[in-house]
Amino acid sequence: MYIEMTMGGQHFRPCLKQPHSGRFAEIGAGSSQLCAASASADDGEFWPSASGHTFLIDRSNSANVVSMARTKEFDPDAALRAALDLFWRKGYEATSIQDLVDHLGIGRASLYATFGTKHDLYLRALDLYTEQVNGDAGSTLFPQGNALAAVKQLIRDFAEDSLTDPDRKGCFVTNTAVELLPHDEKAARGVDVGIGGLESAIAGALVRAQDQGELSADKDPYSLARFLTTFAQGLRVVAKRPERRRITDAVEHALSLLD
Repeated sequence: MYIEMTMGGQHFRPCLKQPHSGRFAEIGAGSSQLCAASASADDGEFWPSASGHTFLIDRSNSANVVSMARTKEFDPDAALRAALDLFWRKGYEATSIQDLVDHLGIGRASLYATFGTKHDLYLRALDLYTEQVNGDAGSTLFPQGNALAAVKQLIRDFAEDSLTDPDRKGCFVTNTAVELLPHDEKAARGVDVGIGGLESAIAGALVRAQDQGELSADKDPYSLARFLTTFAQGLRVVAKRPERRRITDAVEHALSLLD
């Protein structure tokens, strides 16, 4: 016997098993969409459909699938931060869906329904990282006072953060570029946003430094910003082998170009 439900003003009928597919399909709105449920799923297990609904497989009769409302019992923002932490430490390819399920403490159904695919979740983690890092950079670069000193402090902070990170994670944007580019266009756009945002912030601070007489008028703040941004990315890679003297020497030499 099938059960039909109405949720949010919409009427839902049960899923029917598709012949020869070993999967179930949602029947409704004049279309048939594959669910994520398989014929071998355990009794009572929840699975999301392509339309975002959740289905409960009733094993008392394998053809019966009931569409049910399910309340999210986790904080999506906290889960995204946890996903960023895991991807940052392990990388994209080395992180499995099961790793994410275990680390985030949520079920597969909730993960897929909230974030989509692993790739979708990775891109959202990349966006979150970019917002955080560029936001922190902006706070460092635009205080009252000496703009040139603020730029130098930012680069030194990058070095110190890398040298003192026990996991030697490096920069998530740089890690993404190394692992996924040039073949992943969506990841490439995220990398461009991250690097471009940092470069623009540094350039803005150097322009202000020049206006305040801290940076020589014969220096190009935009070329210097490109150099320092590129240097910072390389710095985060080299600092995965934490040789402090090597890193600090390189930093001070790079910053001497601003004098």
